[in-house]
Amino acid sequence: ALYAGTPLTLTCNITLDDLVDIPVIVTKQWTRDLMNITEPNITETFIQTDTNHYITTLDFYSLSAVYDNGEYKCTVLVTANTDDNYTASIINDASTDVVVEDPEIINFTS
Repeated sequence: ALYAGTPLTLTCNITLDDLVDIPVIVTKQWTRDLMNITEPNITETFIQTDTNHYITTLDFYSLSAVYDNGEYKCTVLVTANTDDNYTASIINDASTDVVVEDPEIINFTS
């Protein structure tokens, strides 16, 4: 279970086929319930680790049961200009549901 107040990192790995030997542009977009993510407690990173491998993460510093529940989707667009008159693009995505619960408070009596 995911609890409010704890951190979470979602990761999307992008690996291009080794046969891709032309320059490409790789872009990404994270959404929650099909909306752009704008919360200040969430940070996005996007790095290229080698020629055909990219990693993007969505880091939550402190989960909120009120704001952070939903379906998170990482959408990746790979674009290549094959010549002056043609551009090839491929879109792919992956998603996961995030359900945040408030921590259980146990009352102690003496």
